[in-house]
Amino acid sequence: MGMWATLQDSAAYLLVLAAGYGLKRLGIFGAEHASVFAKLIMTITLPAAVLKGSASAQLNGVLFLAAGVGFFANVLLLTAAVLVSRKLEGDSRAFCVLNTNTFNIGNFAMPFLSAFTQGQAFAAICMFDMGSALTTFGPNFTVAQAVREGTDRVRIRPGRIVKTLLSSPTFDVYLFILLMHLFRLQLPKPIFDAVSMAAGANTFLAMLTIGILFEFRFPRAGRDLIFRVLATRYAVCTAAALAVWFWFPGDAEVVRVLTITLFAPIANCATIFTVQHRCDGAVSAVINSFSMVISVCIMMILLSVLPMPIR
Repeated sequence: MGMWATLQDSAAYLLVLAAGYGLKRLGIFGAEHASVFAKLIMTITLPAAVLKGSASAQLNGVLFLAAGVGFFANVLLLTAAVLVSRKLEGDSRAFCVLNTNTFNIGNFAMPFLSAFTQGQAFAAICMFDMGSALTTFGPNFTVAQAVREGTDRVRIRPGRIVKTLLSSPTFDVYLFILLMHLFRLQLPKPIFDAVSMAAGANTFLAMLTIGILFEFRFPRAGRDLIFRVLATRYAVCTAAALAVWFWFPGDAEVVRVLTITLFAPIANCATIFTVQHRCDGAVSAVINSFSMVISVCIMMILLSVLPMPIR
């Protein structure tokens, strides 16, 4: 697919995102509306999109390896954040940990890439998200607390991780899909039609919500943290993408989509985690917005120029 074709296919996504930002600037939408939309996405439309996109895919070892890519990419980012922040004070170290890793798959990568991929490749994105969630909702908190307190002891609590994962409707859908494939079940047609209807609204709601949450502010006090976090993140993601491109043992389209997915922006929940840890939420929101801009540019370029992987 050429650059011009990719820009044309991406134009609708960017227009909806711009519309969300414009409607916020006009005072029609605000943070409270984005919160409602986010709940609709996380509890209804995103689980429906995952179920529709993955229910017909054939689970195999390659897809489970895609989950491993999501998990280890987060581990690499977490480790890099700890290393590059080692000379900072406790709050700043925790901030780097919470904002360097995580991937916005459900609200960004899935909607954005849905026009360019389907079948096994889309299922690979879902499995990447599943693996990523294991770190996002688990060790992420624990490591942030450890570096904030200046201790090298990291105490992982499996019970807390499992409870957090099971409280996510999207993660529950992943487990349901695994059970469907294990017992070779299919959704009845009326249910599948209802799921498809809800899934159709996910892309629009996700891009509109991202536009409403988007910020252009660049606070002077947090510039060092913004640069440190974004530089670390995209350096690690580039290294991981190269490793996947040359060595991941999947078919060409799965390799291509995983390579692009590694450049997904930082998850929106990173800002929520930052506020929960009493760090600077405003700077985190700015990082999140800059990450969206950088990621959409990189992903559009990669969609245009990436040939089939070298083997």
